Amino acid sequence: MPEKALLPLFPIEIVLLPNERLPLRVFEPRYRTMIAAAGARETEFGLVLDSDGKPAAAGCAARVDRVTEGYAAGRFDIEVRGTRRFRILSLDRSEEVLQGVVEYFEDDSPAQASLGQVETLIALAEGYAKLTRRATHDPFEPNHPLLSFQIAGRLLIAMSVKQKLLESTGEIERVELLAEHFRSVLKRFESRSRMQRLAGANGHAKRTWPGRAAFE
Repeated sequence: MPEKALLPLFPIEIVLLPNERLPLRVFEPRYRTMIAAAGARETEFGLVLDSDGKPAAAGCAARVDRVTEGYAAGRFDIEVRGTRRFRILSLDRSEEVLQGVVEYFEDDSPAQASLGQVETLIALAEGYAKLTRRATHDPFEPNHPLLSFQIAGRLLIAMSVKQKLLESTGEIERVELLAEHFRSVLKRFESRSRMQRLAGANGHAKRTWPGRAAFE
């Protein structure tokens, strides 16, 4: 049976994926206490996407890798690493920090995407990385069992897309979802760039950089 636990939650406008490293600035006293305790005890807490005060149905447990900076007012910067995904079964608001009875989950099947799907995804991801000016440093690993998470964790991805990836229980589905997202963004940017060139040719050039909306 899936493991269940009572987990302190950190609602935030960010989605964390398994194995992703994420810098956080913690300033609210209640979360400073919670995260400091998790770091000292080497225990997990849960990051969950918050939308208008309502936590998402699923999140990712995290561990504190290191404290990168401390400030006189008690705030601190940390780097966390995503560990395992969970679904929230119920919420407990009786304490200062929100807690959730959670159920950890993994993929339903170990089936992997085909070589063709993987090569397509990596090619699209590289094009997307150039568009977003996001350096990828090390190349993506085509044989990585969770390639979708590796790619999404290293690029600037809309939180709504990352949440869908987090909740998905199949790598093939995630690879297809991520490829379609990249394809859609690249197509929109190409279309806007074409319009910009046409406008310029007609002497009516306008700034048509897609901005953040293009990545969502």
